[in-house]
Amino acid sequence: MNKFTTLQLSKGYNKIINQCEPMLRSIAMQKNITPSGTISGGWLMSKMDMAGGIMAWDITKGPIYTIACNNLLFHKTVMPGELVSFYSYLVKTNNTSLDILVEGKIRQPPSNEEFRVTTGTFIYVAIDENNKPRKISIDLERTDCCHH
Repeated sequence: MNKFTTLQLSKGYNKIINQCEPMLRSIAMQKNITPSGTISGGWLMSKMDMAGGIMAWDITKGPIYTIACNNLLFHKTVMPGELVSFYSYLVKTNNTSLDILVEGKIRQPPSNEEFRVTTGTFIYVAIDENNKPRKISIDLERTDCCHH
């Protein structure tokens, strides 16, 4: 079970950090390259959606669906063979939806320094058994925050 840290940012806005662990890690494969030899933005975006969706599912304790992606930016190219870690941060809650910022980072040897490669905010709606929006309540355990 994931443990989250909650930091109050302003009225109605919280930032939740998953204890320094990425929500998802994936190795960029040769089959996902563009004609220029870099990893496709579409591949990165799909992994970001998965990472945000995992957090949304964990927080809402049930099914969700993606309704939007805002401010998607690609900061640095990703090459085949690089390990991409996707971190998720809750930035806003509503009655039935969550706004989650997802950040993708690569770690490059030999220094193991991390570099941000992509960011975007994904909006997820919690749904019931009839695929209708359902009200969410967030009850998170407070833990110590670590920074990455």
